[in-house]
This record gives sequence, structure tokens and C-alpha cells, in this order.
Amino acid sequence: KDRDALTMQQNTALWLIDNLAIRAGNEKDTSEEADTVGCCSMRVEHITIGTDEDGPTIFFNFLGKDSIEYKNLLKLRPDDDDRALAGEEDPCVSFVRDGEQPNFQQVVKNMSKLTKESKKSKTDDVFDKLDTASLNKYLKDLMPGLTAKVFRTYNASYTLDQELHKLDDHPLQKEFLRTETTQLKFYNDANYQVAILCNHSRAVSKTFDAQMEKMDEKKKEIEKELKELKKEKKSKDGSSKDAVKKKITTLEQRLHNHETQKQIKQKLAGVALSTSKVNYLDPRI
Repeated sequence: KDRDALTMQQNTALWLIDNLAIRAGNEKDTSEEADTVGCCSMRVEHITIGTDEDGPTIFFNFLGKDSIEYKNLLKLRPDDDDRALAGEEDPCVSFVRDGEQPNFQQVVKNMSKLTKESKKSKTDDVFDKLDTASLNKYLKDLMPGLTAKVFRTYNASYTLDQELHKLDDHPLQKEFLRTETTQLKFYNDANYQVAILCNHSRAVSKTFDAQMEKMDEKKKEIEKELKELKKEKKSKDGSSKDAVKKKITTLEQRLHNHETQKQIKQKLAGVALSTSKVNYLDPRI
């Protein structure tokens, strides 16, 4: 709420960096480099202030680092559980954290002043009195070593920690712990949320569709073999029947693992998990 323009812009930018884990951004010569931006270098054209049935919204649309498209609708969490769940599954939607609703309302007012209520053109900077260097200087004055990137790293690790803790009282806990494959899927699902938060994307492989077809063919082969074994079991008795039962159990596990691996591959097709694993996640977690 500060009346000083620089302080207001500083506080607003830090709130966005903290809550959305977006990069601070650096100035560059767009005639020589791709027109990529971060928080401090966003222009009016990258921001759309709006409303929906749940309240005010801010839509961000720009090219981030490595020319990765960043599209994100920041909004209040719906009261309706089904709509909330749908939003959680949408990588282009972020809900305001619990307890941050009043601050979000103020941020919307500030962003509105800095964009549509100002006399700026669409190519003008939103934070015209702020840059990454001055923002980091302000943070270092508050705490030695503190920079805008620390917020991003902290939020990545915090998100992973929260996601992994969901296993403690999850109704499907036994299913997740069933095999190493299902445990890996649970971990990748948690890391997926980090990748979405940090916008760690990648181009889907050109061979992805072919890989999916091969996995479908493999599934059919396993199902066919399983069907034949179940048919064979009916004509067996004694130790012979037990041997067939053992084969069926083994094959059913193979089928389950195969289906889980396919789910992992499909979900992570356009996501770069390795970036967060190597550069952002606290190994102590």
C-alpha cells in the first residue's frame, strides 16, 4: 500500500516472485537476443487484469528463460471442490495461497494501477522504477546472501516437501507403496508440481506417439498371455495349477508396472523434471 512508487513496485514484485516462483528477469538487447522476460522486465502487454466467479484474476503471458512460454492465471481458490481440483490439475492456473488473500487483493490493485489505469503503452515496463539489480540490492540489505532466486529455490523445495507429506495420510498410500514403480510415480507426481511451479517445460519428443503405440502393443501382448494362462489354469490341478497361479501373479504385476510406466511417460511428456531435481530441490528432503 506504500505511497512511494518504488517501494510499492518493490513489494508487489517480491510478492509475485515469492508466490509464483517466477524469475526476477534481466534486461537484454532484444535486437540480439530472444525477447524473454521475468518479473522485473514484464511489460503491460504481458498482464491482463480480470475477474471470474471467484473474484479478481491476473493473467500472465510472456516468454521466460530459454524462450519457454509462461501462461498462468492467478486467482482465488474456488469453494467448490470439483472446480478446485480441476484448477489444481491445470498447469496454467495458480491458486492464491491460504492466508494470502488480502495481500492478493492489494497486488491486484497495484498491478491495475501499473497497467490499465496508467497512461503506459502496452510496450512499457510494468515495474518502470525497478530492475533486478536494485531488487537484489534491497534484499541483500535485509539479509546477506538473499536474492530473488532464493525465493524460487525455497518455494520449489517447499512444494516438493508438501507434496511428499501427502503420502502420510493418503487414502491410496498402500497402492503408492506397492512397488518401486508406483513409488517412483508418486515421487514424479510430486516433482511434477515443482516443475509446473517453476515452468520447467520441454518440447515433446517427436517419437512420443510411436513410443506410446509400442507401449500399447506391449500391453496387448501381456493381456493376451494373461488370458491364455487363466484359461490354462482351469485345466490344471495340484502343483501344476499352483505353478500357473504363480505365473499369473507375476504377469499381473508386470501389467500393473507397465501401465504405471505409461502413465508416468504421458504425464511428463512436456515437463523437464531433471532441472528441478538438479538445481532447485534441497537434497535433505
